[in-house]
Amino acid sequence: MKALWNRIIYYIYAPLYDLIVRPLRPEREEAVELLRPSPGEKWLIVGCGTGLDLEVIPGNANITALDIRPSMVMKTFHRAKQTGMAIDARIMNAGEILFRPESFDIVLLHLVLSSVPDPGACIREAERVLKPHGRISILDKFPVGRFPAIRKRPWPYRITETFISGIDHELVPLLKQANLTVEQERMDPLKSRFRNIIAVKGKNNKTPHILEHTTMAHSGVGLDHGD
Repeated sequence: MKALWNRIIYYIYAPLYDLIVRPLRPEREEAVELLRPSPGEKWLIVGCGTGLDLEVIPGNANITALDIRPSMVMKTFHRAKQTGMAIDARIMNAGEILFRPESFDIVLLHLVLSSVPDPGACIREAERVLKPHGRISILDKFPVGRFPAIRKRPWPYRITETFISGIDHELVPLLKQANLTVEQERMDPLKSRFRNIIAVKGKNNKTPHILEHTTMAHSGVGLDHGD
């Protein structure tokens, strides 16, 4: 039922989608930089929306994009065509990714986990199709600590939860459902609750370790990339 509702809501506000999410372009740019992409790597964009991630991904990337909404897949395809990028854009459920295990080097989960009906299934599927030591980039809004039940939240949050996307999914329980090790974490103090996490498949252990919060650096200069 929630999946159907999501389709209806995103169909209604699809024309405004770019206007709503474009302010997060600096965070997308930083996420791609932290991934340290190499030429020819295979990318999977889960929940591609209108394809805004294409604007920050290197042009030599091998890209597959998926979204459950046909209108979004078409927008992504046309954006790729306009930028001269060749991509494979498909209509597909983020909770049931129809690719073989270990098919991709990089998976993007940007503004996805807060909007899909089952974020746990989404992250498990993303990890399944990722190659060993492949990287996942998560850019989304997560509460710091436990968020109150929806009936106790301010009205703006209730409206957001009902009509756009969830904001109460806790990050660590989601990561524990997949064999991922967190290597980088950024939080933007100006865009409340938005966090960017870079995780690696099976690098060290199955227990996620959330690093101390560091501020997203929009300039992309002097980033601490870790070891």
